[in-house]
Amino acid sequence: MTLKIDHADGRQLTLILPLKTTLNELYQQVADRLCLSSISLVYHNQTLKLDQQTQSLTLKQLDFSSNEIQVLESYPIIKKIKIFIQTSNSSSNRRSSSLSKREYAMMDTDPFETIFEAYKRDMKSSNIRFEFDGDTLHPKATPSEYDMTDGEILDAFILTTNNK
Repeated sequence: MTLKIDHADGRQLTLILPLKTTLNELYQQVADRLCLSSISLVYHNQTLKLDQQTQSLTLKQLDFSSNEIQVLESYPIIKKIKIFIQTSNSSSNRRSSSLSKREYAMMDTDPFETIFEAYKRDMKSSNIRFEFDGDTLHPKATPSEYDMTDGEILDAFILTTNNK
């Protein structure tokens, strides 16, 4: 069967799948092709709910017809998450106990630069490197690119400059 998927951002996919394809497999293929961690699919103005009961249903069981092109809509699932930033000592790579961690809320698809700039203002320093699990974060990167969940802690290293 042929499925045409219209994504919310204007991208379009065409998939040719057997009717025995499960809903879970469909979700995975669409999300992978769109390079998204999680999506929602809509068919005939109804959200195709993916849960324990429906994930193993096949396209045939969901009344998809193999005779014509079926059109679905896809939307990214965006989550609001809390990110904590804590100053770390660059020489020992340990968090400083004298400074408390600061909490910032953001969408998991927003770039880090917004909270980085806020943290720099809060700390009154512009020369800060941010890391997550030992990886330096780029300001244009997003939490979803790092599979971050609510409550993750970023390390901030305030860099010193040598004036010689």
